[in-house]
Amino acid sequence: MRTGKHGLLAVGFFLATALLSAQQNSSLRTTDTEIHFVATPDGPRLLSLSASGQRPWHNQNTEPLAGTAEIDGQTLPLRWTWKASATNIQPESISYVYESTFPHLRLTWKWEAVQPWAGRT
Repeated sequence: MRTGKHGLLAVGFFLATALLSAQQNSSLRTTDTEIHFVATPDGPRLLSLSASGQRPWHNQNTEPLAGTAEIDGQTLPLRWTWKASATNIQPESISYVYESTFPHLRLTWKWEAVQPWAGRT
């Protein structure tokens, strides 16, 4: 069977589209700090952290989600699914939501940007 160049390009396009839709990048910023995040099917990740005038710190590790839950003395494995539709990205906060079907649990990974103001300690 022979596949033409256009067929391979179409397959490559669909694979790239699937990979991009399987994650969501976002960022938070204050007057002196900027943080970049990504939500993936495997878990959330803090991509980079930078402060004014400093070199950014980069992270390659995904945050591990809880692997088990104990119910009535029995340890059950958890299989998390990222719920892109429940993700909430605002200028001052980011929440990525993951769910486990059984046992039914919801995990929210949330970051908030707090702006400094006079008198705050």
